[in-house]
Amino acid sequence: MPGGKIIPEADMRRPTSKVNLIESISAERGLLERKIAGLTPEELVYPGTMGEWSVKDILQHLVDWEQRWIGWYEAGKRGETVVTPEPGYNWRQMNLLNEKYRLKSKDRPLSEVLAHFSASYMQIMDVIYKVLEEEMLEPGYYPWTGKYPLMVWIAANTCDHYKWAVQMIHPIAIRRKMKSGKRDNSE
Repeated sequence: MPGGKIIPEADMRRPTSKVNLIESISAERGLLERKIAGLTPEELVYPGTMGEWSVKDILQHLVDWEQRWIGWYEAGKRGETVVTPEPGYNWRQMNLLNEKYRLKSKDRPLSEVLAHFSASYMQIMDVIYKVLEEEMLEPGYYPWTGKYPLMVWIAANTCDHYKWAVQMIHPIAIRRKMKSGKRDNSE
């Protein structure tokens, strides 16, 4: 199950402008979409891509975090207090939080997850296009971002997360596991 550092100490090279961020998001999303395009519906829902997680679970996970970021941003714009990652959880409990959401959506139909995956991306990009560059670049512009610029939070929930997903999805391994009946990451 996914865990680790999402905010904001990730080691990945960070975009330095709004244009650069949008290019990074589009490029990483394109890589992810190409990777999943070659999978059959059966392969997308087969558990074992990452522990018990299927590719469908990973895609829903990305939607959950995109929507979480949109919620943080919109609440921050309204001047509300934002609790990250969400009330009742801290960053050290990300595995618990991620598993909570996976269990909540694991029976969601693939078609619904794919529709949300597409719609959420369009929504987050629409929000990002409207964010002013100074909002993105100034550390602590919103109190909830702490000492980090908003851009770091955006990248963590978009391009960095898409890159992570691409690294987790291995079509050949999924096919081997399906053929052998294995449902975990052991080979």
